[in-house]
Amino acid sequence: MATLEESISTKTRSVISTLRLGYEGEAGNQLASLVDLLVQAKISNENMTQITNLLKVSHQALSNRDYLFAADIIEYEIYPRIICQ
Repeated sequence: MATLEESISTKTRSVISTLRLGYEGEAGNQLASLVDLLVQAKISNENMTQITNLLKVSHQALSNRDYLFAADIIEYEIYPRIICQ
């Protein structure tokens, strides 16, 4: 069975790939699953605040149908904050 960290890493990569392919509905479902995993993770308050703010930016990008920007935010801004825990 995968650890929580492995599950978060796998889900994050899956969200990024799905967004880059433009599969809006599936990406939204996977992003919701990722957020559920992040809630379970032991992330510092400072990092969680940053991640939450970046998720808001990502959500706005999704609302604007800018899937590549949303994927970039997750890959280059959110993911590094997750793995640094």
